[in-house]
Amino acid sequence: MYDVRVELPIGAFADQGTLKAALGTIDHAAWIDAAEERLVLPTQVGTTGPDGEVLVRGEITGTSFAPGGPAVNGYHAFTGRLLNDGDSGRNTVMLDRLFAQFYDLPDTGTIELSGGRQVDYVAQATTPEYFAVSPEGEIFLSEASFAGVHTTLATAQQIAGVGE
Repeated sequence: MYDVRVELPIGAFADQGTLKAALGTIDHAAWIDAAEERLVLPTQVGTTGPDGEVLVRGEITGTSFAPGGPAVNGYHAFTGRLLNDGDSGRNTVMLDRLFAQFYDLPDTGTIELSGGRQVDYVAQATTPEYFAVSPEGEIFLSEASFAGVHTTLATAQQIAGVGE
């Protein structure tokens, strides 16, 4: 999936563009075909399924959905539609397919994130990073206890309270 991957400690932020610019300083930078900055945030995800209320921990991943994007680890929507540049900064997300299937959630709907923020999910989707969800070393039935939430970088920045 990656030749180079940089992760900051939880709670640390870098100005947008800083990490991508740093790639130009490494040996053989010209060999890099694609690079992309993402903002990953911990959250809780609440919703209602056919069997009642659901509240699990989750992760919000914000990335570019400009035309042709994301450039790294694209998404596939099993239901609904992929996000696009027009969703930038809106309360619009895609919900992890495995989580949505486990709880038999509708193709599209509304979920609640930490702090009571309501967002609309417009798809059940996945990306190579979420083919098998194993947060913090878990592996068995993680789809029951973890929800991936995918959105635009601008929306993730608004949720985090940080700007471009």
